Amino acid sequence: MALNWHAISVAKVSQFKLTIVVAFALVGLMLSYLVYSSVSYQWQFIQQKSNVLQGFAERAYSRVMTNPQQYLGANATILGDDRMQFVSSYQELKIHLVDAPEREQIVAEQVNLILRRLGAVVTAADIMLIYSFEHNQQEYFAYFHNNTDFNNLELNSYLHGRMQPALLVSIVIIAVLFVFQFVQTYRVNKVVNALVDWADDMAHSKQFTAPPKVAVGGMNYLAHTLDQSLNTFSQILEQEHAFARFSSHELRTHVAVLSANMDILEFIMKDLKPAERKALNRMLLAVEDMKYQTDALLCLSKESELSSIEECELVSLIEKSLDENRIYHDEQNVVINKHWQKHDIAWQTEPMLLQIAINNLIRNALQNTQMGSIDIQVTEQFIVIHNKNNSADNDSRHDGFGIGLEIVKRVMERLKLNYQVEEYATGRKVTLSVT
Repeated sequence: MALNWHAISVAKVSQFKLTIVVAFALVGLMLSYLVYSSVSYQWQFIQQKSNVLQGFAERAYSRVMTNPQQYLGANATILGDDRMQFVSSYQELKIHLVDAPEREQIVAEQVNLILRRLGAVVTAADIMLIYSFEHNQQEYFAYFHNNTDFNNLELNSYLHGRMQPALLVSIVIIAVLFVFQFVQTYRVNKVVNALVDWADDMAHSKQFTAPPKVAVGGMNYLAHTLDQSLNTFSQILEQEHAFARFSSHELRTHVAVLSANMDILEFIMKDLKPAERKALNRMLLAVEDMKYQTDALLCLSKESELSSIEECELVSLIEKSLDENRIYHDEQNVVINKHWQKHDIAWQTEPMLLQIAINNLIRNALQNTQMGSIDIQVTEQFIVIHNKNNSADNDSRHDGFGIGLEIVKRVMERLKLNYQVEEYATGRKVTLSVT
């Protein structure tokens, strides 16, 4: 099947290239025909004027021999006109033709062609024709000098007549090629639009349907390949979602069991020593971390569209997070500074994901501050959480700061909010903003 599609693609490309080649070949043939017609006409013109010049020279010489007193001498009658004349010496020739060639360059008893300027395709060349002969040791010359303006008109009229059939044939061929390419472009455009509509329908309905049958055979294979690829991708994505749902359910079950048993254990062991109480608290913190991370991963594994967009009161979310994470700072020398001027500051976003992000940030800040302060600032545009740890013991900085901040980053991308982290020697400053 792949070979068939390749063959069809090559055929389509070859078809397009062939059309371009034919068009350029046609233009080349037209130019060649035009050049050939112009050169042919001018050569025929030179041959024709050469024969005329020889005949004129013979007639003029007969008239001179019949009445030499009239046509020879200082006051002789001119034989010919401005373009064609008969003279009885080379000196007279030089008078009439200032740029005539040297006497030695003129061959007697034949027409000499002197090319003064080569013409273009649609303009005639500027030429001189000189015919020389000798009789009774007297040289005679006849010359022809063409009028390029007049000859240009004749040449253009000739080319126009010769080019009319060629132009008509070319116009017909070009029109056929244009119509052919237009039909091909329309067919391909129609096929592409059908495939786009099919893809849009699947994107909106989220249900895979069979691709449409199109007239272009190669496109059918392309649509079939896309359909198979999308189905494979959908199956893999569904498997990942199913795995995330099942695994999160299992993890939640175990976390709930651990949390319940930890509460029972804490109730039973009320009279624990400080060291034992510290170990129990670490277990409680680990269970809470597992709970938060499981909820966050489950939310991120769902569909890309946000489930619900509503007004989220930022101060309420922060207060709730501080209350849920009070276990992290009940026994620590940490001061929490709250900076906001009003309590009704709200963002339009998904509340569950924003709560998960704030929980992770506050919990990470509390975990990494043994002695110091945490500044929380809330405005209409941003939320800033800045922890300052004054304790020399900074081993706990590694606890929870890896996957927690990575989850926050993914959540911010999902919510289309800006997320910035600034590292300091004694802490970290995290900024969430809507702009």
